[in-house]
Amino acid sequence: QSLLSAAAHALGGIVNASQPGAAVLPPVNKITSFSQHLAEVVAQYAIDHQNTRENITDARAAVERIKWYPSYE
Repeated sequence: QSLLSAAAHALGGIVNASQPGAAVLPPVNKITSFSQHLAEVVAQYAIDHQNTRENITDARAAVERIKWYPSYE
């Protein structure tokens, strides 16, 4: 539940829903950078709370290591 809270707070920091009718999700053209940021925030939360299966010290590097890149042939 705490990891979900960290993710929700990360999302809340990206979008500005203060205007009536404003989007509550980031634009689709920014989904890659948003996903990267969200994954890093959640990974850092897990690191800070010692909730990882592996010994991870760098959230950004950990996310980059497991990030999937589409490859169409």
